[in-house]
Amino acid sequence: MADYYQQFSVMLVPPKGRLEDVRAWFRRVVDALWEYDEDTDTNSLDPDVNTLMKKFQASGDLESFCSVDLDPDSESIWLYEEESCNIGVVAEVVQLYFRTFDPTGELIIHWADTCSKMRTDGFGGGWVLIRADLLLWSPEPDQYEKELAARKVRVA
Repeated sequence: MADYYQQFSVMLVPPKGRLEDVRAWFRRVVDALWEYDEDTDTNSLDPDVNTLMKKFQASGDLESFCSVDLDPDSESIWLYEEESCNIGVVAEVVQLYFRTFDPTGELIIHWADTCSKMRTDGFGGGWVLIRADLLLWSPEPDQYEKELAARKVRVA
């Protein structure tokens, strides 16, 4: 049996003077991601966070958010994952952060897809550029397979 992993590590540096606001916001968002269900009082959530929660709940992605380190001795927020998460959920939360706190900021998350054993489908990765108004993915999730199919390349 093989174990598949998706790993990344990035630091978000909040705008000057906003660190405590950003930490509090991430606490609320992370708590909401882990605790949100059909019984959640949606009036208690920020409207944008509530919209994300509904979207993630509908897609079944709530249980796959990354780890967040809110170290009080750090001037940044550390987002990382050692095992597996949904990069799409992470990207949308970071995009909401930019919309809320840093409309001109941007972040690139590079991730690695790995496997505990040598498997032909167990290694890869990609990146996503995140801004308040943009999510730019490379490669697109199915781009590799589309390219191979278009070129009629068969993978052994």
